[in-house]
Amino acid sequence: MTYCRGQQLGNYTLIQLLGRGGFADVYLAEHVYLKTQVAVKVLQTRLSTDEDMSSFLREAQLIARLSHPHIIRVLDFGLDGEIPFLVMDYAPGGTLRQHHLRGRPLPLALIISYVNQLADALQYAHEEKVIHRDLKPENMLFGKRHEVLLSDFGIALIAQSSRYQGTQEVAGTVAYMAPEQIQGKPRTASDLYALGVIVYEWISGDRPFHGSFTEICTQHLFAPPPPLREKVPDLLPSVEHVIALALAKEPKQRFASVQAFAHALEQAAQSVGPIVLAPRSDSSPSSERAWPGSQTHREEIPMSVPARGEPEAPATPALTPIEPEASLAPTLPEGPPASLPSPAKVSGGQVLRRSGVPPHVAPAESIRSFGQKQQIWALLLGIALFGCVCYFLDLFFLAASNDGYSSPQYQAFWPVVGVAGFSLLNIALGAGLIIPAFFAARFGSWVGLATAVVGDLLGNIFSDTLSAPFNPWYVYITYAIFGFIVGLAFVRTRGHYTTRGALLSLAALTVIGLVISFGWQIFEDNSFNPPAPIASFYLPMALLFCLLGLPLLFSLLIFYEKVVPHKN
Repeated sequence: MTYCRGQQLGNYTLIQLLGRGGFADVYLAEHVYLKTQVAVKVLQTRLSTDEDMSSFLREAQLIARLSHPHIIRVLDFGLDGEIPFLVMDYAPGGTLRQHHLRGRPLPLALIISYVNQLADALQYAHEEKVIHRDLKPENMLFGKRHEVLLSDFGIALIAQSSRYQGTQEVAGTVAYMAPEQIQGKPRTASDLYALGVIVYEWISGDRPFHGSFTEICTQHLFAPPPPLREKVPDLLPSVEHVIALALAKEPKQRFASVQAFAHALEQAAQSVGPIVLAPRSDSSPSSERAWPGSQTHREEIPMSVPARGEPEAPATPALTPIEPEASLAPTLPEGPPASLPSPAKVSGGQVLRRSGVPPHVAPAESIRSFGQKQQIWALLLGIALFGCVCYFLDLFFLAASNDGYSSPQYQAFWPVVGVAGFSLLNIALGAGLIIPAFFAARFGSWVGLATAVVGDLLGNIFSDTLSAPFNPWYVYITYAIFGFIVGLAFVRTRGHYTTRGALLSLAALTVIGLVISFGWQIFEDNSFNPPAPIASFYLPMALLFCLLGLPLLFSLLIFYEKVVPHKN
């Protein structure tokens, strides 16, 4: 049944049709009294008997209990005659399918961000004994803050339990349906399989199986998915291996949970540390709903994926209770990708991560990567800050050069009289170089390079020192070298400096950047600008004084890490 604009369902007035699906139509609506906007999902089924009504209410109540930041809330339920409808939160950002069309691969870092949010929501639902059953990009929405929200929990089951008769939409969309779900035995592992298909599609731009309804079902049951690296040659073998595990035909051969899959995918993309698997509980849907008050724990067993030619290290189980009928995690197939790291040490059931990269760091960035909104805003702020520093220093330097450096009013700026280049101006510029160093370390090489070069250029322009003899063209190259080399630390740390290894990497690259910049500046000064008593030592001495600012740089990065929340 199709509803029109202005029609009222319960206390809600329909505004417009948002979309149609296999089980329901979705409308944007407004509460008659509160004037709040909601999404009204009208199911394409009828509750003609008491048994239908009772079954529908049980499932709707189960879904309405779900409360999670990444799950669309069910606010209300009603009937229009015999046609049931659910009232839900309205997500104004649209679906992931609308934002990411088929055939367009997504960046791996973005995929991992989506998977982490989705896995968090699914893990919560599974612990509440709820299986989604219809996971697909059309049921993933963007919220007001661009967060990913899962919708349509159990809608497939509700429609099925209320005697909905469909052929192409039987308890889930067949393109993402797990083999056991096709056989009528869905479980939490079925949602994991569907998420694996979605990740496969996001990476390659195409789903693994195609054809008619029957053909796709047959492929899910018996055919292995086409190798991802045939479609994406530069994909890390470790990432392909993790996705292959999620798409295993047998539920017991997959990861123990969607959250374990998300962690393994992130680790594989980083290529650090072992992939952690855990046992899969082989519970049927009925048994998953049989213990509403029970407390279940899953035993996590670290299983390292050995490099080619290395023996597989034995796994030591953690000393935690196991779910009923839990089975051990599967042994990984022989001949895993050679690029996977060797096993980390396991002690007391815990995987000891390798130092140097914090556990929450996203995949390493390329030196060429630039263009995210956060980087652009950081670039503009960095240029403004360093430009102001250069402006005021240039004004003072110009005044000192015009009046004479030995004038009485400038004597206080020479801590050591008679030592060329040793002045408070050099020290101030050295401290000011911490600004491009900070933005380089936190946001990348190109941000650091542009902050240093453009900031100094703008300061020169506004202080009218652009053509001054002590500020030749190669000075900007000096700044560029320094900003770029410091920013190389971002490639490994992704801008997070919470470990000693990350700080040591940054310190080493900063020193290297200062040494190369210092050498370049001295060489060019002697080649194009024969040394003058003051000017030729201004920037080289400032570079040396920048070394004294390293503790300040570390403190700023650590403070930023604690104060500013990070998504990656």
